[in-house]
Amino acid sequence: MKKFLVIAMTSLSCMLAYAQSSTIEGNWGAKQESSGLTFEITFSISKNSVTVTNLCSGFGTSTTAQVTSASTYNDKTITVLESKQDQKSNGPLNCNVSTQPDTMNYSVQGNQLVFTHDGSPDSLILIKK
Repeated sequence: MKKFLVIAMTSLSCMLAYAQSSTIEGNWGAKQESSGLTFEITFSISKNSVTVTNLCSGFGTSTTAQVTSASTYNDKTITVLESKQDQKSNGPLNCNVSTQPDTMNYSVQGNQLVFTHDGSPDSLILIKK
């Protein structure tokens, strides 16, 4: 009985750890419009990397900038490990995206992923795609 209880508790712990850690994985995005320009940002988070895509639209055209950086995460923080930068232009439209080494706190609240930094009142809210 004791051996069964240990195995059951270990299995439960593994399932809970997987459920907590896997919730951040997937595609999360936000859209911002200003002065006839639209920027649609997507964070694609996987076990060892984060891909950030910026789809820029305006002036009757669109273009996309994208970077993939190594990253790690646990149940409370995500750490981007590399600096990357991409810039694309299409006529008068310039589209940029970049990452830099940083650790951010995160929480998943329903279909929202909320990034924050210790000591900062600012947050970035992304919606599950």
